[in-house]
Amino acid sequence: MRKSSFFWLTLIVSALFLFPAPHTFGQNKAKTTQTTKQGKLTIDQRVKIMTKALKLTPAEAVQVEQILSSTQLEKAKIKASKISESKKEEQIEYIKDVQKAKLKKLLGKERYKKYKDMKESDVL
Repeated sequence: MRKSSFFWLTLIVSALFLFPAPHTFGQNKAKTTQTTKQGKLTIDQRVKIMTKALKLTPAEAVQVEQILSSTQLEKAKIKASKISESKKEEQIEYIKDVQKAKLKKLLGKERYKKYKDMKESDVL
């Protein structure tokens, strides 16, 4: 019975990644993009690339998406705030450091190194 339940759960989670639900609740796609030399990638696109390259499990992919989304949301809030540019830069750097720490913990040493290499070579 447990094998059957695990199979169905895995199948459902996999299907969610193959057919993602449209963004609702007033989310704007423009807020979930990263600018690269190649153009703009959405968080979903970045997660798909990372899932394939880093061999993320479905659960890890969900966590990566949550980390990237929360970082983007926090950065947008800071950019919209009425504080000095130097304070904005300082707070954004802190948020990036928090993101790096979360990703490093989630991915582990080897996959995080590969992730950094992908970032530096503008894959992400």
